[in-house]
Amino acid sequence: MELCADYSNIDIFCSKAEELMKELELEHHIFQVQLLLREALTNAVKHGCGMNPDKIIKSRLEITENEFIIKVMDPGPGFNWKTRESSGFHEGSLNAESGRGLVILEKYADEYNFNEKGNEIIIRKKYPKGEEL
Repeated sequence: MELCADYSNIDIFCSKAEELMKELELEHHIFQVQLLLREALTNAVKHGCGMNPDKIIKSRLEITENEFIIKVMDPGPGFNWKTRESSGFHEGSLNAESGRGLVILEKYADEYNFNEKGNEIIIRKKYPKGEEL
C-alpha cells in the first residue's frame, strides 16, 4: 500500500492489518504487529517525509505460515543505522525524547534490517507454525 505521509493513514493501514489478522485467526498477535507497524510508519512520516503529506510511503505487511514481514520505505535521505547500531542505541532510555523506536524493534521484532541508505526497513516477527491461517 502506498500512503501519503500523514499520521491518519497509519491508522488506516493498521486497521486493515488488524482485519486481515482477524480473518486469519491470528488476533492474539495484533498488539505486537501493530506496535511494530506503527513505529516503522511513524518514523517514515516524521523523519523520512518531514511530515509532508505530499510525500509517499510504501508499506507492506506479508503474512506467511510462520511469520509477519513488515516492509516500510520512505523517500527521505535515510539515516546512518550502522553508527546507531554500534553505539548501543538499543540500550537507550524509554523516557528519552527520541530513539524509542529502535528500542521497540529490539524488544518486539525477531529480526529487522535497514537498506544501505537507511530509508527502508524490513521487520520480521515469527509466530508458531501451525497456527490458523
